[in-house]
Amino acid sequence: MTKVGNAFNKLLTRNEHIGDNDEFVRVLQGFILDIGCTGFCYICTGALFADVVFNNSTARHDRTKQSDLLPLGFGTAIGERYSELETKRYLVNIQRLFEDFTIDGPSCCVKVASAKNRSAKLILLGLADKSAFDALMEEQLLPLFGLEADRRLRQHSAFTSIDRSALSDQERRCLVWASKGKSMEEIGEIVGVKRRTVEFHIKNARHKLDAGNVTHAVFKAVRAGIL
Repeated sequence: MTKVGNAFNKLLTRNEHIGDNDEFVRVLQGFILDIGCTGFCYICTGALFADVVFNNSTARHDRTKQSDLLPLGFGTAIGERYSELETKRYLVNIQRLFEDFTIDGPSCCVKVASAKNRSAKLILLGLADKSAFDALMEEQLLPLFGLEADRRLRQHSAFTSIDRSALSDQERRCLVWASKGKSMEEIGEIVGVKRRTVEFHIKNARHKLDAGNVTHAVFKAVRAGIL
């Protein structure tokens, strides 16, 4: 079996024991390095949003405001490689989302999902030996890898849709001050309520954001644009 095949089997073996999608991103990065790439980019494009994972960074692009940035791209069959020109087009657009985005070496883009109002693609970046891309395609590993990446990454916590109006004004205010390191007593003094009331608002915010603790709630609120 080739180096690429061994790396893919290692990925599948580790994937069986991964429950957290953030951990899957780290395992994914390990696979990318194993096959000689410098990074990867995953794009899941829908009618309203385009979710992008670039290495360990994530972004949600509002297509209603700038619909030409990341088009759906339904023209390619699942498992088929995009042309070099199409790949470069996507990379140029993604560079507008991640300003520090640089690429050394060739890149390869493959379509990994297609459904009503949804298209997903995976781009492998900066491979020194372009023939490794061909090996991935010949062994059908890149499409399989792409399908698994799509299954896991579209569930990524960063893309969980949170209603911006889900939190009350008081819940939002309490979380804002908690994000600044204030204690429950200090938040109560600032907001003008008792400590128990602050705890009540924080508890409600955690429940609405499905967060395990205050730090997690603040993180999810910030990622969702609530704070």
